[in-house]
Amino acid sequence: MDHDVAVDVDTAALLTTELASNAARHGGEPIGMSVVVEEGELRVSLHDHGSGFDPTDETIRSSGSGVRLVEALASDWGVEQDDEGTEVWFKI
Repeated sequence: MDHDVAVDVDTAALLTTELASNAARHGGEPIGMSVVVEEGELRVSLHDHGSGFDPTDETIRSSGSGVRLVEALASDWGVEQDDEGTEVWFKI
């Protein structure tokens, strides 16, 4: 199946790196990553086994620029939590 998606590779790499560093710093191991084409957009998600992530938490927001970069550069993003950990995702 052919998926023609125009993606700014530099932006995708930057946001993926930011989410991965947040997962390594604030989450628990193991850390998993998923990259899929969804409705004509690239969706990248990172899943860690931490107890939770609140993107509005000023401790997290002030410790780096990752969340602010994702907010500014992604077309959409979010955080989902379940019994196995936290998934943070973005679309571009």
